[in-house]
This record gives sequence, structure tokens and C-alpha cells, in this order.
Amino acid sequence: MKLKKTNPKEPYTYYFADGTKSTVNIENIGEKWLAIINEMNDEERRANYNYKRHNYPLSAVDFEGDTFVDENADPFASCVYNMEQERIDAAVATLSKRQQEVFELRYYDKKTVEEIAAELGISHQAVSAIFERAEKNLQRIFSDQNDRFQAYIV
Repeated sequence: MKLKKTNPKEPYTYYFADGTKSTVNIENIGEKWLAIINEMNDEERRANYNYKRHNYPLSAVDFEGDTFVDENADPFASCVYNMEQERIDAAVATLSKRQQEVFELRYYDKKTVEEIAAELGISHQAVSAIFERAEKNLQRIFSDQNDRFQAYIV
């Protein structure tokens, strides 16, 4: 709760954390209560100052997506990683919906074949077969891309 100081004869306005405010008329509270209210305001101001001074907010840090910016990161390595990730995403997009689902559960969600089978309501042999077909399709796609890349370099 934050208290806005005004003239002691005027009402005080309380600002709450949820954004609401309340105005209180304090003409008859006396000097003792006025001193207590002013002391509470000063304590809150000092506490906020000390908190802000000793705690660095995350909003003040450069932030990109899921990871913080690394000042020592190699921009070339980051570019290559992003290009490889785009290649993988494009290759996975060529798979059937079921193969994509199994592949993503296996590699991205790190689930076992048994967990995938239970989640999809199929046997673990079917999951293994779908996964093997997806791997073969991805290997074929990447070998074709590498052949085209090698031909482009030569």
C-alpha cells in the first residue's frame, strides 16, 4: 500500500498494489497518527530504495526468447545453429502428422517409447515402427541436402 502525502488537513489517498485507490479523510486524527503515517511512508520509501538498489530486476537485462543474451557468444556459431534448426524444422515438417507427433514426443519432450504409446493409445511396437520410418525419412532428406550442398561447393 502506498500513501500519497498531501496537506494534513486534506484527505489521504491510499494506492493499493492491485491498482485500486482509497481516499480517507483524516482531519481529526491528530498529530500522533499523522506522525505514524508519515513514518510508515518513509519506511516504505527506504525499503523500496534499498530493494531496488540491491536487487537487479530481470526486466533490465537483455532478454531474447528463452535464454539471456551471452556477451561472449560467437555470432557465427549462433547463425549456424539457427540455420541447422531451420533445416531440422523443415525436414520434420515433411513427415506425416503421426510421425511428427512421435518424433517431437521422443526428441523434444524426451519421452520413452512406452510413455508415447500410453499417451497415443497404441502399442509400443507401433510407436517404434513409426519412429523408425520417421528417422529413415529424415536421414534420406538430410543425405539429399548434403549431396546438393556438396555439388554446390564443387
